[in-house]
Amino acid sequence: MKNLYRWQEIKFKIKELGSSISYIKVLSNDLTAIGYDNSYVEIFDFNKINSITKFQAHYSDNDNYDIMYINELKNKRLITAFADNLIKILKNHNNQFSLDKTLYGHSDFCSKVIELKYGDLTSCSFDLTIRIWEIKQYYKCIKTIQAHSYWINEIYELPNTILISIGGEFDPSLKFWNVYQS
Repeated sequence: MKNLYRWQEIKFKIKELGSSISYIKVLSNDLTAIGYDNSYVEIFDFNKINSITKFQAHYSDNDNYDIMYINELKNKRLITAFADNLIKILKNHNNQFSLDKTLYGHSDFCSKVIELKYGDLTSCSFDLTIRIWEIKQYYKCIKTIQAHSYWINEIYELPNTILISIGGEFDPSLKFWNVYQS
């Protein structure tokens, strides 16, 4: 019964914050990043039922855009993708987040961003492309793959740096890509 009460308390606390939740990512420090449909991200401690911080990760004139994706890099920086087609990399200083870099290149919603084995990022988008980003020094797109005939929902990395991409509703295909081959 205690756990049920605790869940009700958490639900109430999140509802208090306003806006709809669009994405949740459990972070390595037992905190949770919650993305909202108004471009805000909140870092929440479910153990203490407490909001650590809430910040606007992206800026938009349209309050109905969702945070599409949140991920945590190995170096504890946070990545957000939003309906503004941008990927933001945020530095973490004691759970206070500030913008480190913005990656430009997609022309439509970015649906997922993952860190590859060798430290680069890869992203997929509704613009039908997969992009590989060098983020160690220059923070730029080093490869664009015209991947599908309809939006791309998911990408995953296999242990041998082969990517799997999954197309959207009208292109329900599964494709394999060698990331570091020309």
